[in-house]
Amino acid sequence: MRFALIRHRDGPASIADSIAVKLDVTSGAILLRYHAELPLDRLALPPRRDPVRADGLWQTTCFELFLRPARQPAYYEFNFSPSGEWAAYGFDGARTGMRDLDLPSAPEICLDTGDSHFALEVTLALPHDFRDAHSMSGFQP
Repeated sequence: MRFALIRHRDGPASIADSIAVKLDVTSGAILLRYHAELPLDRLALPPRRDPVRADGLWQTTCFELFLRPARQPAYYEFNFSPSGEWAAYGFDGARTGMRDLDLPSAPEICLDTGDSHFALEVTLALPHDFRDAHSMSGFQP
């Protein structure tokens, strides 16, 4: 599946000509490719770090994924930084009941850059309880 994305309404003016995400679901994992068309010198990239969990990534350059079961208020939020850092949270409802979400392994985050594009690729192993309790066909990205 491929989705064209738009910037958050409260964010700064867009620096990208376009941005999209390609999402593929496999057994127990999600593969993502966020792709932005822009001159690379417009983008402030953080230095690469160890792929560890970190809070507050949404405050700077990061890519997000929200998943929720159809017709359910609970959802998951994932943040992926070009630094290699990541975050994963579970929520009971809209911004309520926030907690760290345990993952079977850290997401794998890779970068693909050129003079006129930036891509961040993620392999995300889904939490075991998520895979066991819900069919991915019932989830809405």
